[in-house]
Amino acid sequence: MEEARLTAYLFQRLQAAVFLTERNMAEQLGLSYKVLRRVQKAQRMTQKTADAMERLLQYCVRNQIPLDRYLSEYR
Repeated sequence: MEEARLTAYLFQRLQAAVFLTERNMAEQLGLSYKVLRRVQKAQRMTQKTADAMERLLQYCVRNQIPLDRYLSEYR
């Protein structure tokens, strides 16, 4: 449950700060819009949620987007 909440949190924060729109985020990460919406509201960890998180982390590494700020704000 905690992993799903952290994933949803990071997706919501980075969507607002980096991608600006949900559709842009889905496109940049190679996800369908429907999957992106599910991940943002995730209540439990599924394989699709884990895959989406992996794509998000890879994107952040490739584009040198630091996650420290978001992780320190997470409660």
